[in-house]
Amino acid sequence: MSVLLTGGIIGGIIGGLGAAYYSIIKKPHGFVEFKTGLVLKFTPEFKAGSNLINLRNAYDDISIKEVRKRKLTANNEQISIPTRHGDVKSEAFKVADAENRPLIVFIHGGGWCIGSIDSYREQCIRVSQSSGLSVLSLEYSLAPEYPYPHALEECQDAVEWILNNKEFQFCDSSRIILMGDSAGGNLSIAVTYDRLKKDGAKGIVEVVPIYPATDCHSEKGGSFTDFEKGYYLTKILMDTFNEGYFKNGGDTTSPMVSPLLHDDFEGFPDTYLITAGYDPLRDEGEAFAEKLKNKGANVFVKRYEGAVHGFFALALFGKKGLTAAKEMGEYLRKKYN
Repeated sequence: MSVLLTGGIIGGIIGGLGAAYYSIIKKPHGFVEFKTGLVLKFTPEFKAGSNLINLRNAYDDISIKEVRKRKLTANNEQISIPTRHGDVKSEAFKVADAENRPLIVFIHGGGWCIGSIDSYREQCIRVSQSSGLSVLSLEYSLAPEYPYPHALEECQDAVEWILNNKEFQFCDSSRIILMGDSAGGNLSIAVTYDRLKKDGAKGIVEVVPIYPATDCHSEKGGSFTDFEKGYYLTKILMDTFNEGYFKNGGDTTSPMVSPLLHDDFEGFPDTYLITAGYDPLRDEGEAFAEKLKNKGANVFVKRYEGAVHGFFALALFGKKGLTAAKEMGEYLRKKYN
């Protein structure tokens, strides 16, 4: 009887663990990685009226701790870049023997309101290591303290300076791959569009938007409403970011903000665009990629099923972000090495 009792207890424990595991990975629209499920289960969703600065500090703290935990190392250098709004910080992750290869210029995400070059250091290092290319990670001023178009103008000026700087010894900075995560993806597209209209985007050889915002104006359905809560990036948080970024107004129909609403993208550089399966921004990112294809651009789209917005930036979400950095890096290595 004791054997039966013991077996029953063990079976109950195993069954309970299995049920707990299933409850963590099962979401209304399918399954996520276990680590992703843990983050979604135990991270409180941002509430309307919550303090954005507290969120910013918490995001940086978590991201920086993750980088330190994995003890990633790189040959890095701090570089100050002049803009019309004053100098901005950047951090270069340098690769040996890459003097004649393009430079990846990375613009971090965070809804234009949170994030920093410190919080995105891990993925910049991983992209540099997998691609064999040097990466220059750009800082920019955050909203709501510095609303639109402040950050965009800093990024425009920084890219202009980088393309015309002849002093970099670790890369060919006259050719850049402009990469951005989320809001940084939006900024990378905007900067490229601006240069497309000025000089045919000379010097930008590739654009790599990672789950970018491409429509900040329209009422949207599809993935925007399917995943508007419960998947890390919520509608409330997106509305808060937009309110901060456009605090002083601004034309949200402009191609510098909502490129999906426009058609004049002939000549846009090659594009490698990443989306996440459970991301409110998934459909608009993929729709923008389709628009580029229809205008003759060479576009590769990679959707990571079961992933949520932010999976590339935060290794806390599991292996998919590491896989995305590796696969994107291998693509760039084959193309530019």
